[in-house]
Amino acid sequence: MSRTSLLLVIVLCLVAAACTGADDGSATETAEPTATTEPSTVPSDGSSPAPSEPAGDDAATGASPESHLAWFVSEAAQPDIDAAEYEDRFAQVFRDQVPLEQFTAILEDLSTLAPYTTGEVEVVGPQLVGQLTGSDGTGLIVTLSVDADGRMDGLLVQPGEPPELEDPPATLDEVGQRLQAIGTTTFLAADVQQAGDRVECVSLASVGGDTPAPIGSAFKLYVLGALADAVEAGTLRWDDELTITAELKSLPSGVLQQREDGSTVTVQEAAELMISISDNTATDLLIDAVGRESVEAAQAAYGHADPSLNIPFITTRELFALKTAEPALQDAFLTGDDEAQRSILADLATVPLADIPVEAFLDDPVRPDELEWFASPADLCRALALLMDRAEDAGLAPVAEILTANPGAPDEDERWARVAFKGGSEPGLITLAWLLEDADGRRFAITGSVVDPDEAFDPGEAILLMAEARSLIG
Repeated sequence: MSRTSLLLVIVLCLVAAACTGADDGSATETAEPTATTEPSTVPSDGSSPAPSEPAGDDAATGASPESHLAWFVSEAAQPDIDAAEYEDRFAQVFRDQVPLEQFTAILEDLSTLAPYTTGEVEVVGPQLVGQLTGSDGTGLIVTLSVDADGRMDGLLVQPGEPPELEDPPATLDEVGQRLQAIGTTTFLAADVQQAGDRVECVSLASVGGDTPAPIGSAFKLYVLGALADAVEAGTLRWDDELTITAELKSLPSGVLQQREDGSTVTVQEAAELMISISDNTATDLLIDAVGRESVEAAQAAYGHADPSLNIPFITTRELFALKTAEPALQDAFLTGDDEAQRSILADLATVPLADIPVEAFLDDPVRPDELEWFASPADLCRALALLMDRAEDAGLAPVAEILTANPGAPDEDERWARVAFKGGSEPGLITLAWLLEDADGRRFAITGSVVDPDEAFDPGEAILLMAEARSLIG
């Protein structure tokens, strides 16, 4: 097995382990996460961070995210963990999902790329995102979270550097053509222009740029829009606390589903997690806080040409329950009017999270062209542009910080002054949406979806093609 294949297996093991206990249910965020605040004091010169607590079975309780990362780097190089240390390092919610034997096997796989050097590390409260580089240059992104007792309650390892296209596209039109060879495609490369209070996405290349398509977690842009409106109206504040309850927990991707019932998270942290790592529980908490009807209304306010496609607006937990329901119930939902659909969603809300068989759609598509959220590439272009515009309003600066926290793919040429991004995926679907701003303030967008309802495809080529489009625009 090649190093690249091995790495992908490791990532899938970690993601699947988290799923079966409760990013990822069907919809992991495909782009690597980045943190959202200033870097911590962890070294970025290639050395591993030194633990802030002494080693030993009892050292982890109360440990900082940085020291947990240092421990992980050490264990990945030379796995040597027993049951007592595992219990001390990881919270019960994590151990319930990932048994020691499975975690040890993953560490052994990771050890084939050791030793690791630690690059940039950034911390957002109890969450940490760190960059590691293996002995052969393979990059990893480690995302971990720590509970109130200082134990890790979330850990995700993802590829740090995407592979390169052997034959990069030469034009934006070629990007669209090659995407169509993967699956049913909608794609837009646009020059974003301001027309008074309106935003116009002027096509530079398009494949059905105005055609609605499934968008996966990119729907969360409209939740962020409704939140911005609520903050401006004074009905919510960024520092308000939201209570995590069993009823509002969803499946991964994300980390909030692993926190204790009754614990709290600020509105701003929930929004950051919703966009940067596509946290589904954070999303449902925010939908509950602003109200489903407010999100439905926000679609038009943020440029959606046909909001009726997403009315009623489904929460992530409802979609997981719907995708694992009997086909007859799925059909009833798809053919029902708004009232019938809302009634079905109300019934699905009573299904315990543990009873949603997420493994049923980890590998194969489950009607991704029908049971989804929908928007056209032009809709997503307008949503990103209007949200970034809203960030200029008093009290709404966090909107831009949230949207630019995860660039989706590295801007290796450092061509763009600001990159706003949101993506989404599930088996048989990949959606990517970028708003790019250069040093002169000119704005461009690359947005689109590829879907195959019959067969799951490797989204890697679609991601690389659309990421490459960023170098061809402007």
